Amino acid sequence: MGKRFLILAAICLVITVSILGQKKTEPQLFSVNLIKNGGAETGESRDWTNSTELKTFRYDGGWGDAWQVTPTSHGDSYFHASVSKAIPKLEFSQNFDLSKIAAEIDANKVDYYLSGWFGVRDFSGARLKTAFYGIDGKQIQEDSTEKFSSENRPDDVTFVQKSRGGIVPAGTRKVKVTLEFYIFENADKEEGLAAFADNLSLVLTEKEK
Repeated sequence: MGKRFLILAAICLVITVSILGQKKTEPQLFSVNLIKNGGAETGESRDWTNSTELKTFRYDGGWGDAWQVTPTSHGDSYFHASVSKAIPKLEFSQNFDLSKIAAEIDANKVDYYLSGWFGVRDFSGARLKTAFYGIDGKQIQEDSTEKFSSENRPDDVTFVQKSRGGIVPAGTRKVKVTLEFYIFENADKEEGLAAFADNLSLVLTEKEK
């Protein structure tokens, strides 16, 4: 009887360990950068939609050696996309499911922080946008880092950091982050316009209870 019990106990232990090993780890949503490959360090852009149009350059090649100001703690690479009057805007997105923290969101206890480093060339710019969606798929709110224009553009070959933050609106179940490259409205050049981005991040934090 004792031997049979020990055998059964061992079998149950093996099954339990197997089930626990197969259980997927829930993704971390607080105090981490939700954006995948936000620093272009994989050398490619497959984590983003429309990825074939989103290029990566190395700081030691291309325009890299000409940069006067670069992002703090940057890696080896950064993002680049070209726009023109024929294609005045390009967008690249990632989506994140926030349903696991619905209770905290609906209690207005979740803050968001959107940040990135951006560079311009001639008459084009880049910015990071975010949109919050409810369970019905309808957009609740949107936000973005500052949009450059001819009046507020930084110097060429200069990265500048732009950030935005606030409270994740109650009812949010999904957030979409979009990296947008665009041509200035008064651009007097048809093509060959480029903009750059690096160290892109979206971080959620829970307010202290």
